[in-house]
Amino acid sequence: MTLDKFAYTFFNLVSIWLIIDAINGFCLTTGIDIPLSPIYKIAIMLIVTLGLTFYKKGIVTILNIYIYIGILFLHLILNIRMPMIGETMNHLFRFILIILIYSYVKILIQKNSQYVYHRISKIFNINTCVLIINILVGLFGLGYSAYVEGLGYRGFFYAGNELSGLIIVLFPFLLYKVGEKYSYHNIRYLSTVFLCLITATLLGTKTGLLAVIISIIIIPNLTISRKKAFKIVPIILLGTMTIIYALYLALDSLGMVERWTYFYEQGGLSQLLLSGRHEFWLAEKDKFFEAPNILIRFLGLGFSNNKSIEMDPLDTLLYYGYIGIIITYTFYFYLLIKSYQYCAKNKIARLIFFINILLLSASTFAGHILYSGMASLFIALINTLIYIPNNIITTSTQHEESQNSCYL
Repeated sequence: MTLDKFAYTFFNLVSIWLIIDAINGFCLTTGIDIPLSPIYKIAIMLIVTLGLTFYKKGIVTILNIYIYIGILFLHLILNIRMPMIGETMNHLFRFILIILIYSYVKILIQKNSQYVYHRISKIFNINTCVLIINILVGLFGLGYSAYVEGLGYRGFFYAGNELSGLIIVLFPFLLYKVGEKYSYHNIRYLSTVFLCLITATLLGTKTGLLAVIISIIIIPNLTISRKKAFKIVPIILLGTMTIIYALYLALDSLGMVERWTYFYEQGGLSQLLLSGRHEFWLAEKDKFFEAPNILIRFLGLGFSNNKSIEMDPLDTLLYYGYIGIIITYTFYFYLLIKSYQYCAKNKIARLIFFINILLLSASTFAGHILYSGMASLFIALINTLIYIPNNIITTSTQHEESQNSCYL
């Protein structure tokens, strides 16, 4: 079936999603202050919004979203002293964009699921390559460091704190596609495992590295029988121990072990895992809970300062109040439940359910996961794949041309 006139433009534009972010970061390193990435994503939001107006469900989605935005906007103006409206809307639109893209692509799948699945696979392949290459170029002294101490590499991506969310979505999908296409003991799959580990290690974030290790253990077991899974448990354990030891040596050489040991010595396990984030919460929570205006507790403080708690549930509560946290987690738990419901009838739904668990788990002790400008596209797209019929996924995997793959 023919898609609406905005669909083809949308898919073409989002194919270069991370390329735009990398160019934007490169411009900033050279002193060219052009808001390329924000302009690009506003354009995509406009295209998606216009595309949704062709459908009754889309119009309902748009109305609900923009009514909420209007209420929040008025609240910030009337009830918050010196509100940082621009910063708040920029943060909120990252989440709004996920809802809009998810709603739009879900409708497009009903129109032409084969075309949409082909385009989504291509989008993931291109952008995964961009992510990996960007981090690897750090070995040659190019781009930014992941931390102020000069540790870790993030290439030309300016928003380095959002890369863990990208890894959580892109790398499990890559591992799954390669494993299903070539088998999980093929040299191509093992090479992909090695590449993902190297990339996550070079980035140096605990969240991204842990997500990759868990993915390597879990993903091969998503599509095999329990009997076969039981037989390979010793191999998995031995492989995991080898990987952990190798990662320890690599991280130690990069200075990450010393950094994490310092955090542990400063405040134990909580300081190691949260890196001082709980201290930000203790400093900010009174502004919310002791606010004289009850509307502040329901609608939040907005982005009232330049310091984030870096824990998505707490940031959501402070910025958007009780209503905001209900809206945000209702949507994400909707995605989680939907992916679980489709596990019995869609072969890729188990992977998506696993990714959703990773996202929600990571967001409890890390920031910029559920509100990630870089990962928003991929969170939305991966969750629409449960609506793709099994025969299309299987056929596409079997006949996917090698030149369109990131995992040559």
